[in-house]
Amino acid sequence: TDDIDDGEVMFINDDADIIINNGTIKGGFSNSEGGGLYIEGAKVTLNNVNITDNTVEDDYGAGIAAYGGTTLIINGGSISDNLVAQDDVDSFYGGAIYIEDSTAVLTGVTIKGNAYTHLKLYWLQGAAIYSENSSITMTDCVVRENGLAEYDGVAYGNVRSIIYANDSQVVIKNTDFIDNGH
Repeated sequence: TDDIDDGEVMFINDDADIIINNGTIKGGFSNSEGGGLYIEGAKVTLNNVNITDNTVEDDYGAGIAAYGGTTLIINGGSISDNLVAQDDVDSFYGGAIYIEDSTAVLTGVTIKGNAYTHLKLYWLQGAAIYSENSSITMTDCVVRENGLAEYDGVAYGNVRSIIYANDSQVVIKNTDFIDNGH
């Protein structure tokens, strides 16, 4: 709910090695990074996991936020309908995934319907993925309908990029980008 600080569904750090097979990570609300998953310095493997309907307010990575040497491996499943809700800041990063100083390998993942809301005209960097000083490999993925949400039936703001990479290496193979942005 709006009353929870750091209300991510899962917080994983300090050299943890986690494997999650099947299931759903849903309903997180955080006013810090990572509405669904916050990962720092750990190895996390998600096999056929759906990360959906998570919100981060005034920060980054509504579905997943990964930092500090994290290795994130996602096989199948989806990251969908996660929301970056911003009020008073002018930076919007990573609707589905925000990754910094880490590595991500996505295979057969659907990234769909991740968005942000804001009542001012600001830009969203990385509606699907925002990468800072990281390595990302995407194979056989679908990136669809990520971008701007509406507020009372009116679209606000602009999407600058679906995937944004700064000082990062990104390899994309056999991946479809469909109906993204506003």
